Amino acid sequence: RRAWDAQVGDFLDARAREVPAAPPLIWCGDLNCAVTDADVSDPTFFASQTGGRGAEVAADPRDRGQPGFIPNERARFEDLLRRGGLSCAYRHVHGPCARHASWMGHEGVHMVGRYRGKWMRLDYFLLQEQLLRRVRADGTGILSQRFAEAELVQRDTRCFLGSDHCPVTLVLEAAGGGERAPEPPAANAATADYDDDDYATDDYDGAGALDDDGAADRPWH
Repeated sequence: RRAWDAQVGDFLDARAREVPAAPPLIWCGDLNCAVTDADVSDPTFFASQTGGRGAEVAADPRDRGQPGFIPNERARFEDLLRRGGLSCAYRHVHGPCARHASWMGHEGVHMVGRYRGKWMRLDYFLLQEQLLRRVRADGTGILSQRFAEAELVQRDTRCFLGSDHCPVTLVLEAAGGGERAPEPPAANAATADYDDDDYATDDYDGAGALDDDGAADRPWH
């Protein structure tokens, strides 16, 4: 995680230096970090996780806890938001105290029953200021907001669609007042779904495909 965070930080810093006139940035997906206590169902539970019997205990207490809720991870994530000038669309609309799940555990997840009914908010739309003011409140949020807690605990397929994560949504008003709308991808651009490890270990060619041309790794373009 440290290496990934460092790569993202380098990208954000370089983008700020080299392309100040670039279109505003949206960073979205399962970013595997619950930044605040309001982003988990039980802060004490997640802070006390050790990884199970026989797991190595980190020397630094701030490196201990549930991955995604480890203090140093959370601090680095907040630093990335600051460096990128990024804000969370969900928090922008619903406020700092809103509590909704984008990941939900159940009795079959890791160590039988420990995560049943526990949840985290790990999935984001992070936007720069130019786009933040175009966020529409009526379409931005997390699908779990529409379901009762009892349904979420069972990971209702209408919400989680067979996954342990549920969809997050973002609706933007059309660009106006001289703002330039993002250009659509080229008709022949390849598209795929990649996770953090893909970006951290491969070179991304900027057209929706990974390449292995030996160039220095970059988290994304």
